Amino acid sequence: MLPYSENDRVLAVLPFSHSFGLFNVLLASLAAGATLHIAPFSPRETAATIERARITVLPAGPFMFRMLSETEFRTVPDFSSVRLAVSTGSALSPAVALRFREKFGIGLAQCYGATEAGPIAVARPEERVDRPGWVGTPCAGVAVEIWDPAGKRLGLCEEGEVAVKSAAATCCYIGDAEASEDVFRNGYVLTGDMGCMDEAGRLFVLGRKRPMLNVAGKKVAPYEVEACLRMHPSVADVTVVGAATADGDERVKAFVVPAGEVTSVELQEFCGKRLADFKVPRQVVFVNSLSRGHMGKPPTSLGQTEG
Repeated sequence: MLPYSENDRVLAVLPFSHSFGLFNVLLASLAAGATLHIAPFSPRETAATIERARITVLPAGPFMFRMLSETEFRTVPDFSSVRLAVSTGSALSPAVALRFREKFGIGLAQCYGATEAGPIAVARPEERVDRPGWVGTPCAGVAVEIWDPAGKRLGLCEEGEVAVKSAAATCCYIGDAEASEDVFRNGYVLTGDMGCMDEAGRLFVLGRKRPMLNVAGKKVAPYEVEACLRMHPSVADVTVVGAATADGDERVKAFVVPAGEVTSVELQEFCGKRLADFKVPRQVVFVNSLSRGHMGKPPTSLGQTEG
């Protein structure tokens, strides 16, 4: 749980149906004797509550921090009482963290976890790693491995699925033996996230496990392209899909929520310097937002988003 004290005033805008909202907001506050302010999220109302109640702990999702940083206030709210702001639920864009710091003077910590496994890794606001997908170092008592599809442990910097062993983890899905067999193996929980560990023991999560795109017979992982695009300071959010061609092939297509002035050509050139040519998006579609669930996680398909 997060380090709360009886003197803290915690703002609860995350739903308690989410594991972080339940354990690290509601139960952590009760255990510490902290004051809990429960309120639905709205950028202006949330900002007003932080200022009025002198909130000290602010756990929220990346899209909530983005909305706060992008909202134009007549006077920038005073967030000086906040000693800890934690992003959770989905990947935190470096651009969002930077804008939030510049606007409110607060660095964002990032907590990576899973409902089935509990807290997995934490990235502190004073730390910085200039690589996509960094979520920090594993929490004390948590073992993290990277596995290939056959369940073999991979080496450092090799990319595969994130597997976690923790005292906080559950052991099965009640009433669903088939799903349990896929997720819970040899005491580990398979998170469904793709990532890798580096030589310093830092964990990188690049996206969800998804079918690969087939581009001229070559395989492209959508999450790799998304991770690259998120490194651009003018990209607030992105989802990459495969666009079918007339000959039955696919090409890479990116739906981008811009965080500033940027063109599709700029983003393609940015990717071209960091990815193989066949992985570079051939289409970049700018949208105002991406359809998401209550924790800000994107769907696996955008359907009619482009229209």
